[in-house]
Amino acid sequence: MSNIVIFSHFKPFPPNHGFAHRVWHLALDLKKKGHTVTILHNAIHGQNKKIVNKIQEITIIQVPFLFSFFQKKHFIFQANPLIIFEFFKLNNEKKIDIIQIELPYLIVITFFLRFMGKKIVYDAHGVEYRWQSIMYQRKGIILFSIKFIEKWALKLSNRALCCSEEDKSTFIREYKINDKKIKVVPSLIDVNAFKHIKPFKFKKKTVLFIGSSLHPANKEAIEKIYYEILPTVVKKVKNVQFCFIGKNPPEYLQGKNVMVFGEVDDVKPYIKGAQICIAPIFKGTGTRIKILEYLAGCKRVVVTHKAVEGIETQSKKITFAEDIDSFAEDIIQLLL
Repeated sequence: MSNIVIFSHFKPFPPNHGFAHRVWHLALDLKKKGHTVTILHNAIHGQNKKIVNKIQEITIIQVPFLFSFFQKKHFIFQANPLIIFEFFKLNNEKKIDIIQIELPYLIVITFFLRFMGKKIVYDAHGVEYRWQSIMYQRKGIILFSIKFIEKWALKLSNRALCCSEEDKSTFIREYKINDKKIKVVPSLIDVNAFKHIKPFKFKKKTVLFIGSSLHPANKEAIEKIYYEILPTVVKKVKNVQFCFIGKNPPEYLQGKNVMVFGEVDDVKPYIKGAQICIAPIFKGTGTRIKILEYLAGCKRVVVTHKAVEGIETQSKKITFAEDIDSFAEDIIQLLL
């Protein structure tokens, strides 16, 4: 069996957002297969200091930035050089066989390890240059640099993982990557994790949305829910509320038909307690983990087709709505 180190930008545990969820569950899967797994992640939130934890036999090491000034700076600072120093400490203790990087920018600090005989796996959470272009309107030299870095993350790695056949096709077409090098590994979720969860006791019929407003697609969805979908639904359904869970909730989320929790350690009780879960997502790439969680919780779900990209499901619990009026009407029909 192998000693595997995963380089992650974000803290993987608790897995309360899509990025962390994929990193953590892939790590668990590797552990179950008998590998030794260590996750090194940047000190993006909280104190800029080294923190070591061991959870479910997986070692998680938070690596500080050289200067705390970099904590909330441009994405390029994901290439934190102190991660390399931490890696060499681990490698001296026990020979590391495989390095898995979770964002293309980390290839900047790992490319020379490829030439030291280390095997590099690049786990693509989506098509990064498209994501940055659509979500953050990156243009010009910045977008060119992102695309260049993504290309070499794919080319320098021994194996690349991606979330969907759509992403795989894009990488092959855009970067001329050998299709045998890229493997589709859908994001994982443990459906049994919901079995013994007690539902949160909402006092009203509840429509739930999960997602951080720091994510542009979620920010747009929250705005559409609050300003367009909610007013239509509350006119026709009595005793209903919309619940929002996710980091950095907007201040405008107020009113008797609104419940806001912000970031929580575990979304499962709220999913089980809600009547309907929704995802009016209209742009982006990758897999929306929230959809897998909604379905694992046996909820009725109203989504766009964009929201379920990369998810192969024939669930009868899914209702598709491609515009706001349809979203509101479908919610109303399911609640009545």
